[in-house]
Amino acid sequence: MTTRTRLIPIGSIKVGHRYRSVLGDLTGLKSSIERVGLLNPICVDTDLNIITGRRRLEAYRQLGWEVVECTILQLDSLESKLAELHENTERENLTWQDEVKEKAEIDRLFRDVYGSAKERQRTDLLTGSDSDPVPWSYKRTADLLKESKALIIADIQLADALEQHPKLEEFKYKSQAKSRLREIRREEERNALLSEAKSLDYRVYHDDSMSMIEDGSIDLIVTDPPMFLPRSEEIELTGRTPMKRDVGSWDVVENPLEEFGRWAADFYRVLKEGGSLYVFISDRFISSFRDILERAGFSIRTLITWHKTNPRPQVRKYTYCMSTEHILFATKGSGHTFNWQGQAQMHNFIEAPIVAGAGRVHPTQKPVSILKKWIRISSNPGDIVLDPFAGSGSTGIAALELERDFVLIEKEKQYVDIIHERLIQATDFDLSTDTTEPIPQQEGQ
Repeated sequence: MTTRTRLIPIGSIKVGHRYRSVLGDLTGLKSSIERVGLLNPICVDTDLNIITGRRRLEAYRQLGWEVVECTILQLDSLESKLAELHENTERENLTWQDEVKEKAEIDRLFRDVYGSAKERQRTDLLTGSDSDPVPWSYKRTADLLKESKALIIADIQLADALEQHPKLEEFKYKSQAKSRLREIRREEERNALLSEAKSLDYRVYHDDSMSMIEDGSIDLIVTDPPMFLPRSEEIELTGRTPMKRDVGSWDVVENPLEEFGRWAADFYRVLKEGGSLYVFISDRFISSFRDILERAGFSIRTLITWHKTNPRPQVRKYTYCMSTEHILFATKGSGHTFNWQGQAQMHNFIEAPIVAGAGRVHPTQKPVSILKKWIRISSNPGDIVLDPFAGSGSTGIAALELERDFVLIEKEKQYVDIIHERLIQATDFDLSTDTTEPIPQQEGQ
């Protein structure tokens, strides 16, 4: 490489686009230059484009100097970028935004010179010739920068995302930006999925009432309404984030029994003669809700207990783990559908784990397996199943798998979207929403 050094007017040096967007505090650097001079020369190419020494050049400008000693290097654009990258990565104050942009630019420049593996493969198929040199890849970028391939790919993807989503640059830490990018991609995937929806007979309503359901049009109701057990306290855990005990704002109401009464009347109204109801209920309200259902006209058949085989741990260890929930089974009129499954399968006690892990998308989500059991027993293929408190839509999934039609009602828009996503993923069909007017948000929500 040919090099030479000479004094160059500062105004003649071209800065152009630089990776480093933040030069930082130059006070110490200026003081050093005034005291001992320029220890490391500024490097430029033959066209006086700066290669290294951007901060030193700015320090000279601020000091009022007119000329600066520069080393002139005969480098092509790729070599210049590599030299700049090397200088910047040696410094600790490079922002994460500049860092990922540098890596993406270096990868792009090498691909421009050598071609990517995919592009080279397509060219070879067309020309029938062998490619030389070896095409560029993320692995080669990683080896060049002495980093892992996974980190290089993640940083380059983040750099590309900064162009599409500029607000990502506002995050202080790269990890925060990557986390937000994952959220954005999940949102984009969900929106793309929902945009494919087509109209079928299945109905999902964004509402908080059953007013759109016709009298006597439903064969079976399977639902988990709010249990009105708000618990605002947090459990303090040593060395860990406190455990919140609330499940949602829907568990707050002034008069639970009045709410139960309105629901019971609507349950009875929409059910057909001979229709059935399975409703989850807190042990605190079993007697009250049983009485309310009977006053509405229902016949109570039994109380079912669901034993959760993996309940939430009892962290305080002062009482038993809450490992059961209760379900009232009731019918309207006579001649209800009841598909007997054999003595061993007809106990009013069922065991199943709660939904956990990535599949849990709602705080009170119920396992599809237990919902399918009741749907299979108390309805027939083609019947209509209603869940007016749909949550994550598990009742719809269970009905779909058993070839029943269904109607779902959910008041929270975020869960309406989740319902659509789950239903579309669960079937080869598509789904659309019959939507009532959106629920107005209360002040402060």
